Amino acid sequence: MTIITAVQKDNEIAIACDSQSVSGNWNLMYTAEYQANRSKLLTYGDSILGLSGKVAVHQIFEDLLSQSEPVPLASRQEIFRWLLSHQKQLKDHYYLKTDAGNDKNQVTEAVWISALIANPYGIFGISAYRQVMEYSKFWAIGSGENFALGAMEILYEQPLSATEIAEKAALTATKFNPGCAPPIYVETISKAKPTKKRRTTRKTKK
Repeated sequence: MTIITAVQKDNEIAIACDSQSVSGNWNLMYTAEYQANRSKLLTYGDSILGLSGKVAVHQIFEDLLSQSEPVPLASRQEIFRWLLSHQKQLKDHYYLKTDAGNDKNQVTEAVWISALIANPYGIFGISAYRQVMEYSKFWAIGSGENFALGAMEILYEQPLSATEIAEKAALTATKFNPGCAPPIYVETISKAKPTKKRRTTRKTKK
């Protein structure tokens, strides 16, 4: 369970995440106080990925990204092809199950991850079946997504930066959904050519 928010406004793009993880059966919450690796944001070339899903799959993608040569993820089609290029590796090397519970309505193999991607080209979303979406203003994924989306709908028209909106929306989700909790980690990118990228990292206190 988690919350990932991403916002693009003016020339700024921001992506934020909470820092709580949950055991598979919900019997145990891993808060930031007890985790060495708290952020759910991963760097891949000029992109930042915020991952929502099972902790085991998060670790698989963390290793996959660290072992892969970064490629530009500048469009929906490029991201889709990038996901396809790694599907065999996910199955053969990481033993990722692809039947998603033997769902008879399943039309393609699963990748078992939901993610938001923020980079100089915009904001993109990945679903468990490799559906790739591009968002014009903002989006959120995770157990607290409904609360975050509602907050961003209101915050977006206020005189706030993309970083402030992403952070405030993620914090809102932590107040109402038990599956996510502060502190919030935020990464910021300039919406420009990758060579002109500006990036900062910050976290909020509880």
